Amino acid sequence: MAFYRNPNCPYCGEAFTDTDDVVSCPECGTAHHRACGQAHGECAMINHPGQPDFGPPAAVAGPAAAPKAEPTAEENPCPRCGYRNRPDVRFCSGCGMPFAASAHDDQPTVGFDPAQFDPSINFSANSDFEDVPSIDMTRLVDTNTLYYLPVFSRLRAGRRGGLNIAALLFGGGWFLYRKQYARGIFVLIVQFLLRALELFCYYTLYNPIFTQIMNAAGIPLNTTVLTNEQNALLMAQLEKLTSTQLLSLVTPTLVGLISFIFLLVIAFKANNWYYRDLLDKARRIRSQHGADSDATLVEESRQGGVSLPLGAAVFVGFNLVMTIADFVWMYLSTPK
Repeated sequence: MAFYRNPNCPYCGEAFTDTDDVVSCPECGTAHHRACGQAHGECAMINHPGQPDFGPPAAVAGPAAAPKAEPTAEENPCPRCGYRNRPDVRFCSGCGMPFAASAHDDQPTVGFDPAQFDPSINFSANSDFEDVPSIDMTRLVDTNTLYYLPVFSRLRAGRRGGLNIAALLFGGGWFLYRKQYARGIFVLIVQFLLRALELFCYYTLYNPIFTQIMNAAGIPLNTTVLTNEQNALLMAQLEKLTSTQLLSLVTPTLVGLISFIFLLVIAFKANNWYYRDLLDKARRIRSQHGADSDATLVEESRQGGVSLPLGAAVFVGFNLVMTIADFVWMYLSTPK
């Protein structure tokens, strides 16, 4: 489950399930089993003045609930789960989602509150992303909203989206995981071509010259640690190479560097692209199905969220193909 900022109750240590009666602290966002909170009488993170309400559950509460009538001025409905909170709370009591900075921000809290560090972050129910309501963006992100909503708030304020580590590590697989299919396929194709070029350069340019100078220096190819004498012999052979041969030796490294720079640029662009993609999806869904209709919720669930099987399959498949290609090139380039 992806609603609560801590996956286990801090008192009993049990993991939360969809059927558990869970209450989040309005001060620090820490989630507790209601029964555990009643037994201890306070939030497990006690270094703050506000405490959660561990009384009987309200008529409308919990991540699965949503407000039916218009909220009153004294209520702050959560854009993610619909729980009707007090207007002065820092975290939703239903799901633990952080809200905008409140009037008591000068009081110490325990836990991470993005609004403390970035005034542009605003998770209130009336906080839209351009012309798209925040509830739509929350539904479309679905997983890891505590990371992406602050990022989207920075982008909305005209600031940078930062580096997406997942996009840097997984490349096109991350885009497919986040259901950005066209962009994911493009990134994978570029990654494949660059990796194939790197293997080609290694086995057709680098490897023959490296084998030549190692044989000329009288050093076995399986040598892992060179002695000082062997280093001197190798340097003497390198000095005899032409500029074209030296370029051939460094070409695979240059191609690998280009591959890394490509992924680095993609990683810095990923959050902005994802933000724009979700805005386009939300607008398209609302124009086709209206606001908050059942069809809208179905489409947001279908087009949003993540596709873990696809992302994992593509990542594993891509690396498997590259490994096979590596062995094929190595076999073809080995003298018979």
